[in-house]
Amino acid sequence: MKRCDQTSMVALGVGLLLDGGCSTVLCDRASYAGGLDVCEISTDAIYASTSLDRTDLRGTTPLSIRIEARTSVDTESRKLAEAPQVRLSMDGRPPVAALGTLSDDDRYSVKVDLAQLRLGSLLAEIELSGLPPVRTDGRHRVFRSPLLLRKEVLSLPTNTHRGVPIQSRVSVQIASPEATPGQVLITEEFEFLGKTRRWMELYSLDTNGTLGYVGSPSIAWDQTQMKLNEDATALLAYSKGAVLIYAPTLNPGTQDLSLVQLGGLTQNGLSAVEPKIPKNATALAASAEESVFFLYQGTEVQAFETNLRPASNAVKHIGTVSVQGNSVMAARDGVGSVPSERSTAFLGVVWEPTGALTLLRLRSLGASSGIETVSVGTAVAPLNVTGLALADLDVDGLQDLVFAKSATGELYYSPQHPDGSFREQIDLKAAVPNATSISVGDINLDGLPDVAVATKELPITIFYNQK
Repeated sequence: MKRCDQTSMVALGVGLLLDGGCSTVLCDRASYAGGLDVCEISTDAIYASTSLDRTDLRGTTPLSIRIEARTSVDTESRKLAEAPQVRLSMDGRPPVAALGTLSDDDRYSVKVDLAQLRLGSLLAEIELSGLPPVRTDGRHRVFRSPLLLRKEVLSLPTNTHRGVPIQSRVSVQIASPEATPGQVLITEEFEFLGKTRRWMELYSLDTNGTLGYVGSPSIAWDQTQMKLNEDATALLAYSKGAVLIYAPTLNPGTQDLSLVQLGGLTQNGLSAVEPKIPKNATALAASAEESVFFLYQGTEVQAFETNLRPASNAVKHIGTVSVQGNSVMAARDGVGSVPSERSTAFLGVVWEPTGALTLLRLRSLGASSGIETVSVGTAVAPLNVTGLALADLDVDGLQDLVFAKSATGELYYSPQHPDGSFREQIDLKAAVPNATSISVGDINLDGLPDVAVATKELPITIFYNQK
């Protein structure tokens, strides 16, 4: 059996190729025309193809993989003289043999029951006797489509730690400053000395599975929370190790950024060390797992890094993105339970009133870093978006987009496909009227991301994803 002199290619999923091993047994044009069943030639490609690039574990149809071979001089498929050995693995787990059959058209078909699959990337290894194996690129994704059946409305009228009546809960962020999974940070409004004020409070599930105030917060968080008593217009967000506060200054008509590290260490007036901090931003977004945050003012989104090391400037500007007025932005939520390179590729997303979506990610600039943009287009986002999230909602290791639409608050999501594209809107069959803040993460620790929505009213709504 001949071995090929050039690199072979293997594909799993439409149009996804990876350099692979060597040749296979098939018929060339002359011997095929002569009616011969078996011959030996070198080939350029073995194709392992599926009808879709993603497989939903909520489906009912087995995953079908078809294996065929082609030569460089003829794009038509040729007969396989023997059944290849096929092994499947998921996200680096040990491969398992997958048995198939030679079909009438002499292609090898493997059907994989969904019960054998796990969430994440699927890799196939294909081998013919006497030849090195070839592997697919692992881009095919196995996911579980979100099913938001259980709903909880959090409308506790009083902060039980401080004994203060709560007027509204204006934003939500599924994040764990105590490194305890399943916690939620909520910005609350309350009355203090006749004035409306804001702070950020920590929530988690109690023993009955109901979301409420954390019973015994850590000393570090308690010291942090005690420093939060802000103006009613202040914007608050948590960014890896610190609470960011964007609030009015003593100079009328201007605002500035402060930072309260876990444990209570506070740094005020950060525009003195970073003049790019805008004076009148209208939105703040931060990632709880990254030292990156965004401020939006007018037609610009400014990106910054935080640095909590002693004797360092706490904030550094890393980029500016031009946008339309009245845009909506979000920083990414957690990476999910199946992390991959792409699940942390993007740090933020901006929706513009035209429906255009722009993803934000870091780029290396030698010893420093900056922000680059990736346009998603206008087809996947509804018009009149009021809330937005960037997170792996279907647990395949790729970041997805979640939208709240208009005043009616219908929730949609657009999954990211293995080629990096976003192609469709999917109705989540859930709604929160006047939604303004969305966060995605696993609150009840069942391995599936849940969706939390704030409305600038008293209740917070949690949709629990069901298995």
